[in-house]
Amino acid sequence: MDDFEQSQAEKRTLRHGYRSLLADATVRKKEYLADSELLLSDLERANGLFGDVCSTAEGVLDSRFLLLSADVGAQRAHMLRIDSAAFDSLAFIENARAILYGSDADAIQMSGTLPAWATIGTVALSMSRVAPRLAHAYGPLSVEPRERRRTEGVRRQTANGPTASAHIETMGTEDVRRQENQTTRL
Repeated sequence: MDDFEQSQAEKRTLRHGYRSLLADATVRKKEYLADSELLLSDLERANGLFGDVCSTAEGVLDSRFLLLSADVGAQRAHMLRIDSAAFDSLAFIENARAILYGSDADAIQMSGTLPAWATIGTVALSMSRVAPRLAHAYGPLSVEPRERRRTEGVRRQTANGPTASAHIETMGTEDVRRQENQTTRL
């Protein structure tokens, strides 16, 4: 559908729909943070309106709404917190010690018995099909410093070149007379 094929009345209703959507969105901004279904319904409403967009003016209105909804999404993501209670590190350590040393972990560990790392491996293998690699944690195996190539700069050339040995020449009276003669001649 070309821009010319869309009538002025259709353009007005489309722009009215976008403006009402933007007005509702600015009023409901705090409600969007609490209820994601409301934002999704307004995004579906904007998708319905976008099907009739033919000119840049309506596209600008659509992009304004998308920016507003992206801002709400960023605020919702910022509101998410990873709670420290979600992962209990002490319980994890106790479970790992129980697997490594058995039921009486304290006595076995104090006796100097080596932990059973193979059992940790079998437990980890039951959770995934590939044993985890820790090579990325250690970095590259060998690091050699890069050797920088230095090019002969202009300073070295001028310090050793013909201009370095140049000296200041003083003009004698004969030179001044010769210069006067050369400049006064036409």
